Amino acid sequence: MKRNRFMGRIPLLAICIMVITACGSGDSDDNSAVNVVKNVDTEVTQDNNSVPETDSDNAFDKECWCEYPYQHDYAEYLNDLGFYQGIYIGDINDDEIPEVIIDINDYGSFQLLYYTEGSMKMLDLETVSASGAVTWIADTKQFIHCPFFGHTTGTWGYIEYYVFDWTGMEYEQTLSLLRESGRYIDENDNEYGRCYINDEETDAATFEEKLEEIEKLVQENSRLSEAFPIVHIDDENFEDYVKENLPCFGN
Repeated sequence: MKRNRFMGRIPLLAICIMVITACGSGDSDDNSAVNVVKNVDTEVTQDNNSVPETDSDNAFDKECWCEYPYQHDYAEYLNDLGFYQGIYIGDINDDEIPEVIIDINDYGSFQLLYYTEGSMKMLDLETVSASGAVTWIADTKQFIHCPFFGHTTGTWGYIEYYVFDWTGMEYEQTLSLLRESGRYIDENDNEYGRCYINDEETDAATFEEKLEEIEKLVQENSRLSEAFPIVHIDDENFEDYVKENLPCFGN
């Protein structure tokens, strides 16, 4: 029985051999046809924006109109940002790479996007309320950030200030001032709290001297919203302005 089964398969085997031989002896035109099909398949795959797995983790290799990586990263950040009311794009620190100033809200909150050492960084300049402010010192490229100062009975005397310097590589906090409310009384019978400079507690006189220096700088310079021409989202040219600088914006 085993021999008969094998013999019964001989004709089928012979047919397969003939087909394989015929395929192998075909002329070059047949091979060209096969190659054309393969090339078409490749083009279709590319048209469908299918990226090989080895490149799938590199977002910049996907469909993108940006010339520089920082443009793509800025655009992606703005695309994911939930709410803001305007932006300014320009080189504010003379490092030859544009920064993005994002005007978040009417309370004076801002975010700064900048690019350094091949990656994007964000400096958060949030104010708690309209009682805070962000000041730009043009001569030194510094930000003076006041998140909040006390102006009510319960918060009288409270104040925060932070100074950020451009080091040539990043924005770095170089000074912090913090005074609590309601702990000591000055010569005008104003009651204040404990005082800190760079997180170290200090006496009231030393704090007042440094505070006067910072507040003088604030008075002599411009609010961030006034220092740069912010383009607001309800301006007619807003989308053209952003796309001209960040081509992937909105995609």
